[in-house]
Amino acid sequence: MLNSFWSKFGQRTNLPKVEYVSDPSIYFDVLTSDQQIVTGINFVTDEMVEMRWKNKEEFLETSGRTNVVLAAYTTAQAKLKLYRYLEKLGPRVMYADTDSVVFTVKEGEWEPLLGNYQGDLTDEVPSNNITHFVTGGPKNYAYKLEKPGSTGIQTVCKEL
Repeated sequence: MLNSFWSKFGQRTNLPKVEYVSDPSIYFDVLTSDQQIVTGINFVTDEMVEMRWKNKEEFLETSGRTNVVLAAYTTAQAKLKLYRYLEKLGPRVMYADTDSVVFTVKEGEWEPLLGNYQGDLTDEVPSNNITHFVTGGPKNYAYKLEKPGSTGIQTVCKEL
């Protein structure tokens, strides 16, 4: 959907950073910096540290690529399009997220049209069917395929 591309207009500029450090001087520079806030430290080995940090708000550079109004409008339009599909599919919907829908299909039931262009729906498992599906919430699901191919099981679990 368009939401995938246009959401960049609303992307946060201060995303957390993760750095693997083996040089003590870099470790202490980040730890004592007045421009960064260290949010986590994990000693991976005796020689390496995982550091999680983000910049302090007063040291952020504004991006000329962000436009909150455009991002909100585009996201709203994408959600309205998704809701139209959800309304037509009704209780057959097993899972829905910002840009995806998993639903049951029986012969003779309405199915959304698929396409190859931006904004069109696509089949993530073409020429195949999902036989088992479980979800634990947004961006956290697994399914088993009718024609397994290499493994037959696909798991998706993304960090929020």
